[in-house]
Amino acid sequence: MAQKRMFAKSVVDSDMFLDMSPQSQALYFHLAIKADDEGFTSGPNRVLRMLGLGREHLDELAESGFIYLFESGICLIRHWHLHNAIRKDRSAETIYQEERSRVFLDKSRIYVKAAGYQCEMTDACPSSARQMPAQERIEENRLDERREEGGASLSESKLNDYFKENPGIMPFALTAKAFTRYLKQMDYECVIYAIGEARESKKRSMGYVRAVLDRLLAEGITSQAQLNQSPKIRHGPRSVDEGTIRHQYTQEDYESLIKRMEEL
Repeated sequence: MAQKRMFAKSVVDSDMFLDMSPQSQALYFHLAIKADDEGFTSGPNRVLRMLGLGREHLDELAESGFIYLFESGICLIRHWHLHNAIRKDRSAETIYQEERSRVFLDKSRIYVKAAGYQCEMTDACPSSARQMPAQERIEENRLDERREEGGASLSESKLNDYFKENPGIMPFALTAKAFTRYLKQMDYECVIYAIGEARESKKRSMGYVRAVLDRLLAEGITSQAQLNQSPKIRHGPRSVDEGTIRHQYTQEDYESLIKRMEEL
């Protein structure tokens, strides 16, 4: 018999959860409903297509710490055991044992990464056995030099100046500290570009901005000059598969969904 799926208010009513876009919040519920008895689910991209949402919403959930995405395509609901307390004699063991071996439950019963898997578990996560090509070693050395020279600190200062001059650029306060990890790898103009793309796409969330920055890094774009020269830069909203039903979720839709879940 199928188990009833529940949601802990301590998670879905938290500021971190409610700060995400309504689309990402709705996506979270769909993924959780499809998860097995240990919180694992396959085919998150299929769910995106079904809902007419873009990859940025899945990335926002991962960036905000609500899911883990494995390179195999499996998705894990990190707070699963807070949402659902299923008796062991009624719980079916997940079939995704490789992914299960890479996480464990902490004292709060939240999934965390096991030792040896400290990188982000996404398609961009490199294998520990992979040899770094010469060009990548050169780039890594350049990044180390920037850190030693305080490049990130200088970029943070410039970015903070930009935020002070443009206080309404996003619907929430911004500080350069939120982008420290990126400023160690790229020029501050890349952050400004990512924020601009989020505004143009009407996706004003930190998860979307971080997804754009991750995309730039994956494409090797770390400077203003590379931004200007790259033909891969995409402006405006991202498209989804043609023929897909498009859903425009609002905060009211999300609240209605919460109410229906509580009535189950």
